[in-house]
Amino acid sequence: MYSDTMLAILLVGSYLLGSIPFAYLFTNWLRGVDIRAVGSRNPGAANVIIQAGKGVGALVVLLDFGKGLLPVILARSLGFPFWVAGLSGILAVAGHCWPIYMKFDGGEGMMTAMGVFVVLAPMEFAYALTAAVIGGFLAKYFALRGWFSSRINTGAFVGFAVFYFLLVHWRRHLALIAIIVFVTIILILRQLQVSKTHLQDF
Repeated sequence: MYSDTMLAILLVGSYLLGSIPFAYLFTNWLRGVDIRAVGSRNPGAANVIIQAGKGVGALVVLLDFGKGLLPVILARSLGFPFWVAGLSGILAVAGHCWPIYMKFDGGEGMMTAMGVFVVLAPMEFAYALTAAVIGGFLAKYFALRGWFSSRINTGAFVGFAVFYFLLVHWRRHLALIAIIVFVTIILILRQLQVSKTHLQDF
């Protein structure tokens, strides 16, 4: 049986772990670049790859993925109920998007969210990821406009559509669906925030 202290440590630790700005730290240490001042100015893996190279980008991808993966696995291994594991994942994603160490201005959270999804819904995630890759690949053959002109955006839309379809079709527990919904809302809010900031820069 877990204590309230253990629960508090897990949840606060999940947010603090999610807040670690690996994109900023490694581009600064290894390339002498402030990722917040170049390219899209977003401290996420995509900007890191462009500004610091694929090697640094791959490292950041793995670490950001781990920020979502580790708290959920830890919560489950310590015997916490499913909702606690889900909440720890939600807080890790929120930490990545609004990190306390970076004045609450972080990345867009997709890789950290994927780390959460792969633990909580591995089968659905596998199918959704496959659909996202195929959707993003096929997007370049179509004259898409607006938000869908990005292969990443198109792939994400297709992936999430498949993800939610499978969650409902396979009648997964309502708690799981609620957790996925909360993470999705965080990703959407952060995406809107980043888009608004970019528009203000022009």
